Amino acid sequence: MREDGRDGEEGKDGEENAGKAMAVVKWGWEVIDVGDVGDGDSDEAQVGEEPGKKKVTPGNGNGNTGKAWVKAKTTSGTTEILKADYIVACDGANSTLRKLLFGSGSDAFPGFTWDKQIVATNIYYPFDKYHYDDSQFFIDTEHWHMVAKIQLDGLYRVTYGELGGLSNEELKERLEQKFRRILPGNSGPEEYELVNFSPYKVHQRCVEEMRMGRCLLVADAAHLCNPFGGLGLTVGIADVGSLYDCLLRIHTGQADDSILYKYDEVR
Repeated sequence: MREDGRDGEEGKDGEENAGKAMAVVKWGWEVIDVGDVGDGDSDEAQVGEEPGKKKVTPGNGNGNTGKAWVKAKTTSGTTEILKADYIVACDGANSTLRKLLFGSGSDAFPGFTWDKQIVATNIYYPFDKYHYDDSQFFIDTEHWHMVAKIQLDGLYRVTYGELGGLSNEELKERLEQKFRRILPGNSGPEEYELVNFSPYKVHQRCVEEMRMGRCLLVADAAHLCNPFGGLGLTVGIADVGSLYDCLLRIHTGQADDSILYKYDEVR
């Protein structure tokens, strides 16, 4: 959807607009506020109210004339308000839109954080020599880990559990010792090539509502789960697929936007 909330020229369907620019990426812009204007409300009814006041109405959106909006700070330091039929928050685990809608406290994002963390690495190492399959999980009280081949040239993802509370620097210092315990052959750093090192805290959290007025949340902006085994990615894809189906039916007139409450309920 374009930033003005329209899908293309009047009367044009998706096939006729295929290949045309349908979106604008505003690099370096920062969203600083969000809200919606219900059917029959004037733009001034909610846009531009004092900061910190909730401007998204749960019941808004069940009609054709309402709009959602965001206020954004541009790269030049000015602010602009952008409007659309709907706003989809897919801005990750530290979602700005989620915090604007629900607040930034732990109560606003219910759930918990595990007392352990994981480290995801990509390495080149001859696992084939040790008869490894393309993917395997190892269960151990201390050195639990996963090894999965991710490229045909021999690049593997090795993800392992670590103690909670360690800094990234401390985790990096422990990597050599950890690899000596989990890699076959008791191998040192001269025998593998480390391509990527990414520590993660492990959360189980979910917002209470994935629809708020004309604003919708998807993927990590809406929920965080243990990413071990790709669950973070795959659950996000399922969100997007479900929301796409709903928005398509609204666009084609097969459903009104109360179907978005079903998206919230199912996801």
